[in-house]
Amino acid sequence: MKLKLLTINKVFVMFILLATLLVPTACSGKVQAQEPAFPVTKFVSSTELFSLYVPTGWSMEEVVPGVDLLMANSEAALEHYRSEGALESGELVLNIGFLPLTLFQEQALAHLKIQTDASPEVFLQSILPMFLVEGEPAGNVVGEPVLASLGDGREAGTLTFSKEGRDGLILVFKAGKDVFAFVSVIAYPGGIVEFQKTAYQVAAGITYDGSGSALYSKLNGK
Repeated sequence: MKLKLLTINKVFVMFILLATLLVPTACSGKVQAQEPAFPVTKFVSSTELFSLYVPTGWSMEEVVPGVDLLMANSEAALEHYRSEGALESGELVLNIGFLPLTLFQEQALAHLKIQTDASPEVFLQSILPMFLVEGEPAGNVVGEPVLASLGDGREAGTLTFSKEGRDGLILVFKAGKDVFAFVSVIAYPGGIVEFQKTAYQVAAGITYDGSGSALYSKLNGK
């Protein structure tokens, strides 16, 4: 089966399409969130499965309760993102989604040898084959995954993307005891450099308090 070409605003949808039957796993340790230095409001998902800090004045939408959330620095930016149009100068959108650790340990994905116990950038590198199109990397991937500090000891694997009218950055990191966060940062062309610090601080404030099994239930509409 051919995988659909991965685009910045579709990254989380791609991961959801890969979901298969999970077996819950247990891991110890709770992720500690770090509140951003700028004015924010704490947001708790309607399912109470995750929480994060939303910059004051931003617009947001919980697309799938407990699973996927959009936030943008203006309503116009959010509308441009929804319509798949180009983002204008100064516009920033974050698409935040979650997937359980055990998804990547499924037998159906064993041939990919995904390194779930590795550092975040190595893990991200190991899942890139999911983005292949007819055996070749998706054309909008730029560069290789690198490790970035989110502050207070938290780290993320990062990878840049580009398409007409948008530049993007993917952040992948552990958001809970058995859950990964996937944060798509989307800006106008050349805007990632301007907003990188803001995106990192928002990411550092994300925690997933539910279990991987609870997340799996949400993904399956239970």
